[in-house]
Amino acid sequence: MINKSSSKAENTDSIIRHFILLGIFTFDILSKFLELFKKETIKEDPSTKTSLETLKRAEVLDRSSDDDLKNALSGTDILSKFNRNDLIGLVISCPDALNNILLKERREYLMKLTNQELKLLLAGTQQLYKLKKTELVELIIQKEQTQ
Repeated sequence: MINKSSSKAENTDSIIRHFILLGIFTFDILSKFLELFKKETIKEDPSTKTSLETLKRAEVLDRSSDDDLKNALSGTDILSKFNRNDLIGLVISCPDALNNILLKERREYLMKLTNQELKLLLAGTQQLYKLKKTELVELIIQKEQTQ
């Protein structure tokens, strides 16, 4: 009886040791991964050597006008540096950009319709028989925007 309980205790101790070892390995692997990820995502500009310099630059930028900041970015290809989620966030935050995306999608949908279906959407409009499909689509979009 004593051997069985001591054997169970040894098995339990062994299992606990394995879980602790697994936890240590997992922690070590995750820390190495995060260190690698951190190095890849935070590539410091060599001209920015101290946080004091960074603070000075931030103060200069804070004092700059909106037009100066826009002009500073105008010659750069800043959009290529954004990932997909950042671009989606930018489009959502800019009503004009969001409207352009929605209009493009609406045009594509309308272009899939037949001329008869487009003319039904323009019921009450005169002389539709002369218009081409692209002209019908543009007329529909124009009417939708004025409503």
